[in-house]
Amino acid sequence: MMFSIITDNLPSSIDIGDGVFVPINTSFKRCIKFENIMFGANDLSNRDKVIQSFELFGIPDKLIRNNAKSVMDGIIDFYRCFKPVRKLNKRVAEKMKGVRQPKYFDFTYDAPYIYAAFMHDYGIDLVDTDLHWFKFKALFDALSAETQFAKIISYRGTDVSQIKDAKEKARITKLQFLYALPRTMTEEQKAAEIGMAFQKIEGNIK
Repeated sequence: MMFSIITDNLPSSIDIGDGVFVPINTSFKRCIKFENIMFGANDLSNRDKVIQSFELFGIPDKLIRNNAKSVMDGIIDFYRCFKPVRKLNKRVAEKMKGVRQPKYFDFTYDAPYIYAAFMHDYGIDLVDTDLHWFKFKALFDALSAETQFAKIISYRGTDVSQIKDAKEKARITKLQFLYALPRTMTEEQKAAEIGMAFQKIEGNIK
Protein backbone atom coordinates (compact mmCIF):
# COMPACT_ATOMS: atom_id res chain seq x y z
CA MET A 1 0.00 0.00 0.00
CA MET A 2 1.34 3.40 -0.99
CA PHE A 3 2.23 5.82 1.82
CA SER A 4 0.12 8.98 2.20
CA ILE A 5 1.43 12.00 4.08
CA ILE A 6 -2.20 13.02 4.75
CA THR A 7 -3.62 9.80 6.19
CA ASP A 8 -0.55 7.96 7.53
CA ASN A 9 1.62 8.88 10.48
CA LEU A 10 4.95 10.40 9.53
CA PRO A 11 7.65 7.78 10.05
CA SER A 12 10.17 8.19 12.84
CA SER A 13 11.97 4.92 12.15
CA ILE A 14 13.08 2.64 9.33
CA ASP A 15 12.06 -0.97 8.75
CA ILE A 16 15.04 -3.33 8.65
CA GLY A 17 12.94 -6.48 8.32
CA ASP A 18 11.52 -9.17 10.61
CA GLY A 19 9.34 -6.57 12.30
CA VAL A 20 12.33 -4.58 13.56
CA PHE A 21 12.09 -0.78 13.34
CA VAL A 22 15.07 1.47 14.07
CA PRO A 23 14.49 5.09 15.20
CA ILE A 24 16.26 7.67 13.05
CA ASN A 25 16.67 11.43 12.89
CA THR A 26 13.95 12.57 10.46
CA SER A 27 15.06 16.18 9.93
CA PHE A 28 15.13 17.44 6.35
CA LYS A 29 18.56 18.85 7.12
CA ARG A 30 19.85 15.34 7.79
CA CYS A 31 18.59 14.11 4.43
CA ILE A 32 20.21 17.04 2.64
CA LYS A 33 23.48 16.28 4.44
CA PHE A 34 23.01 12.65 3.36
CA GLU A 35 22.91 13.86 -0.25
CA ASN A 36 26.09 15.85 0.34
CA ILE A 37 27.86 12.80 1.71
CA MET A 38 26.77 10.49 -1.10
CA PHE A 39 26.88 12.87 -4.08
CA GLY A 40 28.71 16.03 -3.01
CA ALA A 41 32.13 17.19 -4.08
CA ASN A 42 34.20 15.27 -1.54
CA ASP A 43 37.03 12.76 -1.41
CA LEU A 44 35.22 10.21 0.73
CA SER A 45 35.59 6.54 -0.14
CA ASN A 46 32.45 4.47 -0.64
CA ARG A 47 33.05 2.89 2.76
CA ASP A 48 33.33 6.28 4.49
CA LYS A 49 30.19 7.52 2.73
CA VAL A 50 28.17 4.60 4.03
CA ILE A 51 29.58 4.78 7.56
CA GLN A 52 29.04 8.53 7.79
CA SER A 53 25.49 8.06 6.52
CA PHE A 54 24.76 5.55 9.29
CA GLU A 55 26.21 7.96 11.86
CA LEU A 56 24.21 10.84 10.43
CA PHE A 57 20.90 9.05 10.98
CA GLY A 58 21.94 7.81 14.43
CA ILE A 59 22.06 4.09 13.64
CA PRO A 60 23.50 2.09 16.60
CA ASP A 61 26.76 0.27 15.86
CA LYS A 62 25.38 -3.08 17.02
CA LEU A 63 22.73 -2.97 14.27
CA ILE A 64 25.22 -2.05 11.57
CA ARG A 65 27.36 -5.13 12.16
CA ASN A 66 24.62 -7.65 11.40
CA ASN A 67 22.05 -5.66 9.43
CA ALA A 68 24.04 -3.16 7.35
CA LYS A 69 22.27 -3.89 4.05
CA SER A 70 18.80 -3.79 5.60
CA VAL A 71 19.65 -0.52 7.33
CA MET A 72 20.87 1.05 4.10
CA ASP A 73 17.78 -0.17 2.26
CA GLY A 74 15.66 1.41 4.99
CA ILE A 75 17.52 4.72 4.70
CA ILE A 76 17.07 4.73 0.92
CA ASP A 77 13.32 4.05 1.30
CA PHE A 78 13.04 6.89 3.81
CA TYR A 79 15.07 9.22 1.58
CA ARG A 80 12.67 8.44 -1.28
CA CYS A 81 9.70 9.16 1.01
CA PHE A 82 8.53 5.57 0.49
CA LYS A 83 7.83 6.25 -3.17
CA PRO A 84 7.87 3.03 -5.21
CA VAL A 85 10.64 2.67 -7.75
CA ARG A 86 9.25 3.03 -11.25
CA LYS A 87 9.86 -0.08 -13.33
CA LEU A 88 10.45 0.38 -17.05
CA ASN A 89 9.64 -2.26 -19.62
CA LYS A 90 12.64 -4.09 -21.05
CA ARG A 91 12.75 -2.10 -24.27
CA VAL A 92 12.72 1.28 -22.52
CA ALA A 93 15.10 0.09 -19.81
CA GLU A 94 17.62 -1.05 -22.42
CA LYS A 95 17.30 2.23 -24.27
CA MET A 96 17.83 4.24 -21.07
CA LYS A 97 20.74 2.13 -19.86
CA GLY A 98 23.76 4.34 -19.25
CA VAL A 99 21.79 7.51 -20.00
CA ARG A 100 21.88 10.11 -17.24
CA GLN A 101 18.65 12.04 -17.12
CA PRO A 102 19.30 15.58 -15.88
CA LYS A 103 17.98 16.86 -12.58
CA TYR A 104 17.54 20.61 -12.57
CA PHE A 105 18.24 21.46 -8.94
CA ASP A 106 20.63 20.72 -6.11
CA PHE A 107 19.62 21.18 -2.49
CA THR A 108 23.00 22.55 -1.43
CA TYR A 109 23.99 24.50 -4.53
CA ASP A 110 20.54 26.09 -4.69
CA ALA A 111 20.15 26.57 -0.94
CA PRO A 112 19.73 30.39 -1.05
CA TYR A 113 17.01 30.13 -3.73
CA ILE A 114 15.22 27.31 -1.89
CA TYR A 115 15.35 29.28 1.36
CA ALA A 116 13.88 32.35 -0.38
CA ALA A 117 11.23 30.23 -2.12
CA PHE A 118 9.97 28.77 1.18
CA MET A 119 9.82 32.25 2.68
CA HIS A 120 7.94 33.54 -0.38
CA ASP A 121 5.39 30.73 -0.67
CA TYR A 122 4.92 29.55 2.93
CA GLY A 123 6.52 32.11 5.22
CA ILE A 124 8.73 29.29 6.54
CA ASP A 125 12.26 30.16 7.64
CA LEU A 126 14.26 27.02 6.89
CA VAL A 127 17.15 28.24 9.01
CA ASP A 128 15.04 28.33 12.18
CA THR A 129 12.73 25.42 11.30
CA ASP A 130 13.39 21.69 11.56
CA LEU A 131 10.78 20.06 9.33
CA HIS A 132 10.30 16.33 8.96
CA TRP A 133 11.85 15.26 5.64
CA PHE A 134 8.49 14.13 4.26
CA LYS A 135 6.89 17.51 5.07
CA PHE A 136 9.78 19.39 3.53
CA LYS A 137 9.65 17.33 0.32
CA ALA A 138 5.89 17.79 -0.04
CA LEU A 139 6.24 21.56 0.28
CA PHE A 140 9.35 21.63 -1.89
CA ASP A 141 7.70 19.75 -4.73
CA ALA A 142 4.80 22.24 -4.68
CA LEU A 143 6.79 25.49 -4.78
CA SER A 144 5.12 28.00 -7.07
CA ALA A 145 6.33 29.17 -10.46
CA GLU A 146 6.54 32.70 -9.06
CA THR A 147 9.69 31.97 -7.06
CA GLN A 148 13.15 32.69 -8.40
CA PHE A 149 14.03 29.07 -7.69
CA ALA A 150 11.28 27.84 -10.04
CA LYS A 151 12.43 30.27 -12.70
CA ILE A 152 16.00 28.99 -12.42
CA ILE A 153 14.79 25.40 -12.84
CA SER A 154 12.88 26.53 -15.92
CA TYR A 155 16.01 28.12 -17.38
CA ARG A 156 18.02 24.94 -16.80
CA GLY A 157 15.35 22.75 -18.35
CA THR A 158 14.79 24.81 -21.49
CA ASP A 159 15.86 23.22 -24.77
CA VAL A 160 17.53 26.19 -26.45
CA SER A 161 17.64 24.34 -29.77
CA GLN A 162 13.86 24.78 -29.95
CA ILE A 163 14.02 28.57 -29.53
CA LYS A 164 13.71 30.37 -32.87
CA ASP A 165 14.30 33.94 -31.75
CA ALA A 166 18.05 34.62 -31.68
CA LYS A 167 17.91 37.15 -28.83
CA GLU A 168 15.79 34.87 -26.66
CA LYS A 169 18.07 31.93 -27.38
CA ALA A 170 21.08 34.00 -26.37
CA ARG A 171 19.31 35.17 -23.20
CA ILE A 172 18.36 31.68 -22.08
CA THR A 173 21.82 30.33 -22.96
CA LYS A 174 23.39 33.02 -20.80
CA LEU A 175 21.03 32.22 -17.92
CA GLN A 176 21.76 28.50 -18.23
CA PHE A 177 25.48 29.25 -17.96
CA LEU A 178 24.89 31.59 -15.01
CA TYR A 179 22.81 29.05 -13.07
CA ALA A 180 24.50 25.84 -14.26
CA LEU A 181 24.77 23.02 -11.73
CA PRO A 182 28.07 21.24 -11.06
CA ARG A 183 26.40 17.80 -11.26
CA THR A 184 22.90 16.54 -11.93
CA MET A 185 21.20 13.23 -11.18
CA THR A 186 17.63 12.03 -10.87
CA GLU A 187 16.36 10.67 -7.54
CA GLU A 188 16.29 7.16 -9.04
CA GLN A 189 19.92 7.47 -10.14
CA LYS A 190 20.92 8.76 -6.72
CA ALA A 191 19.25 5.79 -5.02
CA ALA A 192 20.93 3.40 -7.44
CA GLU A 193 24.34 4.98 -6.84
CA ILE A 194 23.89 4.73 -3.08
CA GLY A 195 23.15 1.04 -3.50
CA MET A 196 26.20 0.50 -5.69
CA ALA A 197 28.43 2.37 -3.24
CA PHE A 198 27.17 0.13 -0.44
CA GLN A 199 27.62 -3.08 -2.41
CA LYS A 200 31.27 -2.24 -3.07
CA ILE A 201 32.06 -2.13 0.62
CA GLU A 202 29.46 -4.58 2.02
CA GLY A 203 31.06 -6.99 4.45
CA ASN A 204 33.77 -4.48 5.33
CA ILE A 205 31.76 -2.34 7.73
CA LYS A 206 32.82 -2.50 11.36
